[in-house]
Amino acid sequence: MILVIDSERRAGVLLSDMLCYMGIVSRAVTPAEAPSVLSPLYRAILVQSPEALADAEGLVGRLRSYAPSTPIFSISTVDDGSPLFDLSFPKGISAAELLAKITDYATGASLELPGSYILSGLDASVGHATAMLFGRPLGLTRTEAMILRYLIRCYPTPCTAEDILLHAYRAGRRPEPSGVRTHICIINRKYRKIRGRNLIFSLRDEGYKILTTEDALEPAVN
Repeated sequence: MILVIDSERRAGVLLSDMLCYMGIVSRAVTPAEAPSVLSPLYRAILVQSPEALADAEGLVGRLRSYAPSTPIFSISTVDDGSPLFDLSFPKGISAAELLAKITDYATGASLELPGSYILSGLDASVGHATAMLFGRPLGLTRTEAMILRYLIRCYPTPCTAEDILLHAYRAGRRPEPSGVRTHICIINRKYRKIRGRNLIFSLRDEGYKILTTEDALEPAVN
């Protein structure tokens, strides 16, 4: 999961949408919003156009204090060799090359990879044709796989429909919250054909959560 920070919201959303298209759960925010949404769930932070920020050093300092183990990268027209960021990429870099370089950095630093989504026999990692359960295809669509990836990343914390919309859907393709429930019902239907029970259940007033074999809670009917 990647957090994109840009003072121009439209530019940040564009990059987040490109990452989403590649299967990476992400969210775009402004510098003012970033400290309040940052969490250890994000495996990388991307700051676009830091040269346009009034206090890039102060922003990065706050980010590192909140999430000290999360690498922070920049995409900039300026390459001054500043040690402020873990790596800096040039403007115009393709999303595919960007993701490849972030993955290489994470591998070299022994960090979790941004495209890895694995939990209790489930593997929805980027690169698979579909999400897998102990090597067996679940037959999920692109949208269903994105929802599953976000729930895997957040486990064991429940996720609201609004949280899922912000992270698992491209900005221009977000349905109403009821659309999330519909997709989760379909995921559960496909999962029941294999395991005989629902994969995702709903906690009242808290949100959705994956039901692993270790969970003692009974799934709600979706």
